[in-house]
Amino acid sequence: MKVAVVGATGYTGAELIRLLSMHPEVTGLFLFSRGEEVEVEKHFLGLGFAGKVKPLEELSGFNPDFAFLALPHGESGRYAQELIRRGVRVIDLSADFRLPLEVYDKWYGPHPAPELLEIAVYGLTEYFSEKIKTARLIANPGCYPTAFLLAVLPLAEKDLLQGVIISDMKSGVTGAGRAAKRETLFGEVAENFRPYGVGGKHRHLPEMENFLNMFAKGLRVIFTPHLVPMKRGILGTIYLNLTTDVSLEELRKIYLAKYQDKPFIKILPDGQLPETRAVYGTNNALIAVNKEPGGMVIVTVAIDNLGKGAAGQAVQNMNLMAGLDETCGLKNTGIYF
Repeated sequence: MKVAVVGATGYTGAELIRLLSMHPEVTGLFLFSRGEEVEVEKHFLGLGFAGKVKPLEELSGFNPDFAFLALPHGESGRYAQELIRRGVRVIDLSADFRLPLEVYDKWYGPHPAPELLEIAVYGLTEYFSEKIKTARLIANPGCYPTAFLLAVLPLAEKDLLQGVIISDMKSGVTGAGRAAKRETLFGEVAENFRPYGVGGKHRHLPEMENFLNMFAKGLRVIFTPHLVPMKRGILGTIYLNLTTDVSLEELRKIYLAKYQDKPFIKILPDGQLPETRAVYGTNNALIAVNKEPGGMVIVTVAIDNLGKGAAGQAVQNMNLMAGLDETCGLKNTGIYF
């Protein structure tokens, strides 16, 4: 397969390059970027494509089998239009095709390609795999929504949840992107730990609620993200109110049954809890289910924000679209030490 990474010099683009360069079915990997070619060559020295990053303008004359768009929202949609028109299957890692038009316009501004929304398939692989297989355009989920939905949907789809869901999540700095910002400078992040987007201001909130309410109506999410002084990883602690009393043993059975044939979702046994180091560099999600004495359910989840939260899930979706096993090129364990 010939594959293009458009936006190759960001954190997500670099992770896509790392994964695709090891993929056994990718026979040609082509990189496009606004610039910073030297950085890509330095990071991937020794690979056949090093130093061959092309400007975005040259994408118009290239027809790969798949194109990964690792561009900012608003820009990604414009490139998707042209690629889809030429018959290229697109996996978009921006927010451009994740939300209904009116919701997108409220949170991100005018949509760059609203006519493509009707063909876009949300790429939460464990829940939409059949649609993904035949899709022309995949809206790869955001990192926080991926962790949240994997942790919550097994109970939501059984109509076991009610009221407000509290989602407390922590992310490494790469989740903020590679562009230079004061708040992500080493001097601001090191030995520091802080919340941001408090009070329903984070753009991933509508994505969480939109897909949650596809499975269970009337639920509301209070989402508070935090920035942790580490490079990559997400750890979420999610508090859930049940509609009826269910034992902890039965709750675990629900999760085990839901994900028994999902190779990247690991339901931890009693006494074990997720941690980010265990998923570092992988497409895995670790989930633990617990219950406090008052009856509230506490689900904890860990993913790599650049793995299952971005590039890993994107490659998983490409595998399904290409008729491959979804684990192809992704069977690695966490870099624990």
